[in-house]
Amino acid sequence: MVQETFAAERERLGQLLGELAAFGRARDGDRVAEAVAALETKLQENRFNAVVVGEFKRGKTTFVNALLGASVLPTAVVPLTSIVTAVTWGPEPRAEVRFADGRVLTVPPEELPRYITERENPGNRLRVERAVLSWPAEDLRDGVYLVDTPGVGSVYRHNTDAARRFVPEADVAIFLTSVDPPVSESELAFLREVREHAERVFFVLNKIDYLSPEDLAEAVGFTEGVLARALDRPVRVYPLSARRAVEAKVAGDPAALEASGFAAFERDLRAFLLREKGRAVLRSVARRALGLCADERNAIDVEERARALSAAELADARERLEAVFERVRQERDDLRPLLEAETRRLIAGLEEELDALAVRTERRLREEVRAFLATHPGRPDREALRRLTEDVLRDEIDGFRLAEERALADRFRATTARFVERTGSLVAETLALCGTILGVELAAPPLEVGLAGGSRFSYSFFE
Repeated sequence: MVQETFAAERERLGQLLGELAAFGRARDGDRVAEAVAALETKLQENRFNAVVVGEFKRGKTTFVNALLGASVLPTAVVPLTSIVTAVTWGPEPRAEVRFADGRVLTVPPEELPRYITERENPGNRLRVERAVLSWPAEDLRDGVYLVDTPGVGSVYRHNTDAARRFVPEADVAIFLTSVDPPVSESELAFLREVREHAERVFFVLNKIDYLSPEDLAEAVGFTEGVLARALDRPVRVYPLSARRAVEAKVAGDPAALEASGFAAFERDLRAFLLREKGRAVLRSVARRALGLCADERNAIDVEERARALSAAELADARERLEAVFERVRQERDDLRPLLEAETRRLIAGLEEELDALAVRTERRLREEVRAFLATHPGRPDREALRRLTEDVLRDEIDGFRLAEERALADRFRATTARFVERTGSLVAETLALCGTILGVELAAPPLEVGLAGGSRFSYSFFE
């Protein structure tokens, strides 16, 4: 009975898509028809995009390799992936590279780095649109596409742009963060974009092999708390090591795979695909079709209103709209120096705490070195002293950083809350005024207003 209802829903949705395509062709040619054609293909093929997203260097490509059970896609210690790369089921490994001019090139999988990496295709000078790799992984059967996206927030702006452009195609998102550094404000801003499109979001905390059990428990609790506050609901975070999962699968070691934390995530993802994939595809196609309908409705309403206005009324509406936009620009300019002043106050407080950290760390370091020299008479072991120094600094700085990033994020949110609230009000007022001036009720998209940090804490040891 359930299967029959599901089939009927698919058939009805297909009919509605056909009607929408015909309506679009009658109104404005191929624009809507082409968008509907892509949705029809997705529905017919039961295509399901499981998209791995997150900031750069969180380990997304290693995570995809762990799902595939082999080191298939290239990884590096610097931002590497620059092109959206989808992996789907195929009986034999095979890769297609699709270019912006419509060309499709079939290449051996080992040649993919020439096209999808920043190292070998810098700035995407080859104008690659995306790559599709066929791979015999059972989890990818029945239309599943596992998609590796470039990391957002790296020095390469085009990587961020490529990732953001693909987000609307996500049916389920796997949002990857890691233990070092903890989840950031900029990641939360990106997560809000992802949430608007994906039917379901899985949250993964990667690189847990760098932490002790005590630190791991703290990191998981912190990450779950930050995400729950951002989304206003409880979330489950899967702590794992993608690197160790790849090693365990290649070695055929089930115990090591379980210890990596990856097996627990994989079981839940498979259960989701088994039970909910079909419904998620239907909901995804229906939601995007509704978006096309809303766009068409707005366009029709504005066109009809414009036809009803005289030339003088159109000129008056244009003048009033420009006045609204000018007021918004002025309010933006007024808010900026106030926000900058608040930020300077936060920085001044942070600098005082850094000075206190330096005094505290120097005192401890002197004590540790005296104790070391007292227990190691004779000529000092320079290498042992260097390791001791680094251990003390790392312990003090990491402890400070973890506590300070949380406290500073809380202070930043509290300090800037009124700016965020005012910005949200400006957006709502502007939409309402534009609708009033035009004499139409505009369908407004859901908007998330927030402030995100543009840098993060880091340090390194040097001579």
